[in-house]
Amino acid sequence: EAYRRSGLHREAMQILSRGLKVHPHYLLGHLVMAECFADEDKWEDVYKTLRPFSQIHFDNLKLQSLFAKAAYKNYSMTEALQAYKCVLFLDPNNQEVRLRIRELEENEKNYFAYLNKEIPQKVKTQISPTLGSDQHDSSHDWSLMGGMKFDEEFLETEEEDLSQWSVSSCVF
Repeated sequence: EAYRRSGLHREAMQILSRGLKVHPHYLLGHLVMAECFADEDKWEDVYKTLRPFSQIHFDNLKLQSLFAKAAYKNYSMTEALQAYKCVLFLDPNNQEVRLRIRELEENEKNYFAYLNKEIPQKVKTQISPTLGSDQHDSSHDWSLMGGMKFDEEFLETEEEDLSQWSVSSCVF
């Protein structure tokens, strides 16, 4: 982490790579590696690094925040929405995350309209075979995504009203 903060990303990544070979399940090592990738604007690598841990460590605010941003930047909107909801669960006063959840849920309501926006061709080619055909691929269906859901009333709750908020506001 000290090397990364000092801007010595290559050195940090070399040390992390060696350490993770010996201790492949060391979450903090993977998290710092992902932060190095993020510092270098390599969001696909951030996504690949954190994805295996995102569904296990729902309680890690730093991991969920970074993974949510990486998923969003890689057009994996279902995973981004789920991760942002974890972040909101852990940090209910985060207004920026509330806005991002609203944005993603609006896109959820009209998912196919979202696909028609300008997105990288590699993503379009991965998804387009199911568009306009009678085939239905549930992996791209927002309505089947599962994960946590916040009701509209909770998302509009003012900060001072959050003392009444509980896990029951969120459904897994």
